[in-house]
Amino acid sequence: MDRATTDGDDRPCCWICLDSGPHAESGSPLRRECSCRGLSGYAHADCLARYARRKSSIAGTADLAAFGRPWDVCPNCSQSYRNEVAMDLSSAFIAYVDEGEHKKNGMARLAARRLRLVAFGTYLMSTSRSGTPSKYLDDAKKAALAVIAIIDEMRAGEGT
Repeated sequence: MDRATTDGDDRPCCWICLDSGPHAESGSPLRRECSCRGLSGYAHADCLARYARRKSSIAGTADLAAFGRPWDVCPNCSQSYRNEVAMDLSSAFIAYVDEGEHKKNGMARLAARRLRLVAFGTYLMSTSRSGTPSKYLDDAKKAALAVIAIIDEMRAGEGT
């Protein structure tokens, strides 16, 4: 794999793994869908998800804003991710919350779905101007229904 070097290499590289080509395991390309400029901010979606998992594990769910921030905001430019990166990270956030120790934490599950719905809204608004049909409408409906189901579960738990 090509690695970033200090000898004047001016190709973008992933700020996490430092590869300048596609991700070694998944083949995902370098992307930058935040407000970083120049050669900064490029990353593979897999690397961003791994970084966010690590940061969320450290933050814990006591502070849900800190728990969800790595999935939403670029740590380099402090701006929200957009478009496909936002969609990929919000999907990975739901998987992270649903697969591990957080799967019984209703607020963590809601935080992940909230980010997914925000990513949907932003994506739909950015693509609607170009006339591009949304490929995520069914997924958006599924996420909205999941939010309602989680709220119902939390309400039922209060009554016991």
